[in-house]
Amino acid sequence: MTSHRKSLARVLAVGLAILSTGLLVAAQPGWAAPAIPAAQPVAVSAELTTADADAWLDGVLPALLEREEIPGAAVSIVRDGRVLTRRGFGLADTGISGNQPRPVDPERTIFRVGSVSKTVVATAVMQLVQRGQVDLDRPVTDYVNIELPTRFRTPITLRHLLTHTAGFEEVYANMILPAGTPVPALRETVTAAPPDQIYEPGTTPAYSNYSYALAAYVVESVTGREAAEYLQAEVLRAAGMATASFAQPLPERLNADLAQVYPSRHQQPIPFELVGPWPPGSLSASAADMAAFLLAQLNTGGSALLNQQTLALMHSPALGEDRLGGLAAGHRMALGLFEEDRNGRRILGHSGDLIHSHAALQLYPDDATGIFIAVNGSGARADSATVLRRAVLDGFADRYFPAAGPGPSPVGTAADHAQAVAGIYGLSRTPQSTFMRAYSMLASVQISADDAGTLTIPLPTDAGGTPVRLAEVEPWVWQDSEGHHRVAVRVDEAGAVGAIGVSPALVLLPKPAWQVMAAPVVAGSLGVLLFALLAWPVRAIIGWRLKAPLDLPRRDMRLRRITLTAAAVIAVGVTLWAGAVMQMSGGFSAQPGLIRGAQAATALGALGLVPAVWRAMRASRQAHKSRAVLATLVALAFLGFGAVALAGGLLLPDITY
Repeated sequence: MTSHRKSLARVLAVGLAILSTGLLVAAQPGWAAPAIPAAQPVAVSAELTTADADAWLDGVLPALLEREEIPGAAVSIVRDGRVLTRRGFGLADTGISGNQPRPVDPERTIFRVGSVSKTVVATAVMQLVQRGQVDLDRPVTDYVNIELPTRFRTPITLRHLLTHTAGFEEVYANMILPAGTPVPALRETVTAAPPDQIYEPGTTPAYSNYSYALAAYVVESVTGREAAEYLQAEVLRAAGMATASFAQPLPERLNADLAQVYPSRHQQPIPFELVGPWPPGSLSASAADMAAFLLAQLNTGGSALLNQQTLALMHSPALGEDRLGGLAAGHRMALGLFEEDRNGRRILGHSGDLIHSHAALQLYPDDATGIFIAVNGSGARADSATVLRRAVLDGFADRYFPAAGPGPSPVGTAADHAQAVAGIYGLSRTPQSTFMRAYSMLASVQISADDAGTLTIPLPTDAGGTPVRLAEVEPWVWQDSEGHHRVAVRVDEAGAVGAIGVSPALVLLPKPAWQVMAAPVVAGSLGVLLFALLAWPVRAIIGWRLKAPLDLPRRDMRLRRITLTAAAVIAVGVTLWAGAVMQMSGGFSAQPGLIRGAQAATALGALGLVPAVWRAMRASRQAHKSRAVLATLVALAFLGFGAVALAGGLLLPDITY
């Protein structure tokens, strides 16, 4: 549903897999943008014309679709106020379900574009700014009659909502609704279970679908028109996006042109992806529709949506050093768009991901150029759609807007600063007030540094998914050798790292030592309990065959049985949590009964600490020291598991997440 959804899903799966398997896995308007230290561009190596763009796409996309096993794709390219090309590749319907195979038609085929929808929502907000109906820096509560769960004195503003800096924790529930589920009204979406605020507004980028749902509700409240109706009339229709719609499901007149969506080319299609937090992820549009939107955003020859001054405001970095600190030296959020500069060119973009629908757009404001791509499948591997999307977007930039000469040289502080940055971090986009807090405790990002001061961070990757190596090019600013990835670090007056900006809407935060220990503690605890469970039948069989049954006092025997039964209950609980994780990793909500069952098993199993400690104390007073050691290890395992379960919120009575 979001530009970061896939990477977060992978981190979530890894983090909670630790719990489920016991295995430890070691991962202001007008402000000027920071200088881009990549070499300045020279004359392009290929002229951007319709003929060359078509030839380039013909040479790239069919092979990518075949290799990645993605059914179809559509691309739009605009420049200097006109559509340069609109192309369709592959199939909108593969025919695997018995239908007639249908090719992608760039004029008609409708794709689900995920969080690219957020740029439309932001455009609607900026229309209200342009009319003087709202102010970006007034409290949002001046415009909506709802209570927000706030922890800080700084009020939440529209500027914060549009830059993902309102400070909200992550919400996972109801991202994708089951087929046939009625989509809730927007007011219900923003009031039913608003996320807690965990950061001071304006200081810590943390991608938030809820923020954009709330921004859309501001539009609804201020205009007195339903958000879907306003967006349809004042943005989509006004821009000439004839077949675009936020409706879920689509109106009957558009259904025949909707691209079927597939896990991969050889699998059956999935039902229409119903997005819970709409409208930030619910737009459906064709390549022709998105070409019209690109032109409206570039304002060449006059925009039907926003005047030139408002567009300039929308496209400018929205927060400065006074709020972001050192993070402002990296890529920042504009209002509804990400800075994605490459090769010394200013690029603004947004990508979107649902379950198996993926899209992205990029604007080159200084070059009056834009590109959009959408695909209707995830492909053979987890990152296939991302690889294809980046190959097209990065290939477009490198072919038509290349950089000249080598990148900048490392600065003298590189070695010392890199050592200060190296460590274990967590994502700012994280849940804290729910049982999903266990995810943020167990999932970590490891940053390493070499003697030369080069950093390796798992999140910025190259086109093949390999983590890139970054050199310090300014104090506390790292960049890869080609100038494609830029990472800024915020430090305090003592030089301690406070945040690392890996994306305009996502930062890494240092993990407290106790959280760093959570993963090895729970892995070790589950390992000991698993060993004890497996040893139970093994010892019984050996004793039977050798006619040497376990000789324990009756009370010790009873305590042993109770302890091992509790360990078995913990194993059941871990299995149930694993089932919940599998449901959530696909974007759907976990069944409440499954979560309650996991909680019950976790609580009952953790009570095994009492007989385990009792047994360890009794064993320590007996002659068999090996039994005392084993009993003590089992007691410590129950203690470790219970501590992580409590700290991770696994036993919280409220199971909203």
